[in-house]
Amino acid sequence: MSVYFITARTAGKAKIGFATDAASRFAKMKVDSPLPLTLERVIDGDIETEQALHARFGTSRTHGEWFDITPELDAFMASQPEYVRPVRRFLGRDISDSCGISKSYASEILNGIRRPPLGLAVRIYREVGWRHPRITDLTEDELALLERIEAKTA
Repeated sequence: MSVYFITARTAGKAKIGFATDAASRFAKMKVDSPLPLTLERVIDGDIETEQALHARFGTSRTHGEWFDITPELDAFMASQPEYVRPVRRFLGRDISDSCGISKSYASEILNGIRRPPLGLAVRIYREVGWRHPRITDLTEDELALLERIEAKTA
């Protein structure tokens, strides 16, 4: 679980939010936003961490979880480790080759833009070892059951 800082620097705003998968949350927000957004920082934390940060920067809150980027907020973000997007270029090619899907579809799955059907998520995991958030919490027995169901419907 993590607390993320997404900025719309052209508007001087930052969103402080909480998510189990900050990159997926950002991908959704980026598509829906009329402004360019940047996922600047992701730190370990939970809902209480998020609430503490909301209280700390509360005087600059503009709407919901959005805040003006004040010097104090900007300095805090700068003091946190910079978010580094995982390198998935080669993994996308591997998924495409191994699972018989297009490179663009593989890229959309890896970047959280599209959710694969459960059967495909399990197949990707079995083929290349990457576990989609849809199946992260499933046990080995549950994964095997999904595979058996998928095999019967194929």
